[in-house]
Amino acid sequence: GRRRITTEQTYHEDILKQPVLEILSAKLVKYDNSYALIGEVQNIDNVPADVVLKGTLFNNENKELATYNAKYHIKHKLMPKEVSSFKINFEGIAWSKTQDSIPKTFNPDEFTPVEFDQQPTKFNLHVAGNVSGSDLYKDITLSNLNISSLSIKGKLFNSGLEEITIPQLLISYYDENKNLVWVDHQFIEEGIRQQRQIAFEYFLLNKDRILVISDDLTNCFVNGLPNESISNKLVPTRIINQTHAVLQPISHIEYKFIKIELNSYIGNPN
Repeated sequence: GRRRITTEQTYHEDILKQPVLEILSAKLVKYDNSYALIGEVQNIDNVPADVVLKGTLFNNENKELATYNAKYHIKHKLMPKEVSSFKINFEGIAWSKTQDSIPKTFNPDEFTPVEFDQQPTKFNLHVAGNVSGSDLYKDITLSNLNISSLSIKGKLFNSGLEEITIPQLLISYYDENKNLVWVDHQFIEEGIRQQRQIAFEYFLLNKDRILVISDDLTNCFVNGLPNESISNKLVPTRIINQTHAVLQPISHIEYKFIKIELNSYIGNPN
């Protein structure tokens, strides 16, 4: 990328490198007769990164079935060494059939899954990173956390000097072996002013058992290069399962641990 958008000649110092990212894990899962890609991505570079994820599903004959990008279920801005869970839902075209009725009111959570005529069995994942200098506000903390069998209650505190317009929770679900099995999110309806806090309540999911179809990372690419070769070259010695220390135990039939990540959007930055 370029440091400054201009029609003049591009000088060497204007060229910005793409931050190096790593896909720590990725899985193709099936739930409620629809499919999704879940996993974790990390910025292993020393500069902040703007992250874009694109997932593609294939059948056994390597025929492309669907392509979609990560939407709400990811932190699109990652600080150096920061890890984010992600989920890619494959959305189709709504009300494409003649018998479908268009709702009379607008629903921002409207979702129409893709109808597959064949079974997806493989996937590839392309992750691209660009240097980011905006939307890097991290002065939001979690406190007074109370986890019950049905919900999570707590408070979000804005410790910085910017008003958070849209706070967001990213909730990752893990099994008894601390393997990622699902990712969910929730927007907080009210913003958080400077040095203020707001209470929230998130209700735990009651989904049926999620079927893992594939967890093969062979076809995962970062900035166009294979994920495994980049990660081994940049981080040859590493601490395995470092994020397990932040998992919170819960009493649930299917899920045994959760991870809570905070994300924020500032509509009018100073």
